[in-house]
Amino acid sequence: MTYAILWQPKDNKYLPFFVDGEEFKNYQARRPVGLSDKDLIKGILHEYTNEDTEYPTLKSSWLSILSDLTQSFEYESLEKLILDAASHTRTEHGCKASKLMLEGGIKLIPRSAQIREDLTLDTNVVKRSYL
Repeated sequence: MTYAILWQPKDNKYLPFFVDGEEFKNYQARRPVGLSDKDLIKGILHEYTNEDTEYPTLKSSWLSILSDLTQSFEYESLEKLILDAASHTRTEHGCKASKLMLEGGIKLIPRSAQIREDLTLDTNVVKRSYL
């Protein structure tokens, strides 16, 4: 795996950050890790459907955080933000990681045909890789 989810405290709860690239190398070497809003977006999407986390979370606030970040990054919609985050992750880390993000995305926007389509494609690729 070339990425990690780092949980950081915020107001007695924890937020997930998706760390990869140089920051992942820093994490592995136990050096300080810089966390960005993009890492938070990917972390929330990656962990949205994870029910087994050991960290106390407040998932009800995650949609609000993503909505704020959608505006901050000047995306036309939350759907576009989700699709772009998953696409970038797929390019860097493969379909398994992007599939997890799209599963979170479809929970957030259940009527999104584009998220559902990308999720179906990633699911099929992941299934074939396990054959």
